[in-house]
Amino acid sequence: MSETSLETRLSLYRTMLRARGFEQRASDLFLQNLVKGTNHLAMGQEAVAAAFGVAMEKGDYTYCTYRGHTHTLVRGADMTALFGELMGRDCGILSGKGGSMHLTSVEHGAMAHTPSSVPSFVSPMVVPGRASTKERVKSLSCSLVTAPLTSVLSTKR
Repeated sequence: MSETSLETRLSLYRTMLRARGFEQRASDLFLQNLVKGTNHLAMGQEAVAAAFGVAMEKGDYTYCTYRGHTHTLVRGADMTALFGELMGRDCGILSGKGGSMHLTSVEHGAMAHTPSSVPSFVSPMVVPGRASTKERVKSLSCSLVTAPLTSVLSTKR
């Protein structure tokens, strides 16, 4: 196994700091009653999002659970659009309709995943020709790291 370069480690660290800053500000906005609905934070899990952000390639999909802010951010989504989404504003990434729980940016390959969306995250992994083996493995790995396996297994087929 090769060692990770200093440049990559510094990039990961900067990404984690940016993600933590985003989550902290999202928490502050929630406490100020500016976030619509609830706020699903991932503070303390920034390293997972940062590492997946490095591993994913353009065209790969990240299927996030309720704590997908940082995954969407590290995939390249605009921070202003993400804050707009949390606050239910028109400038949000989904025009303020998705909020924290359904944060999705197809353009950046960051897809919201809730138990009801299992078919959308399983289909690229099992339908021949829909995704490469590499994409299926990355997608499945990310889902299993960020989602309780029980929510996937308890969903009806």
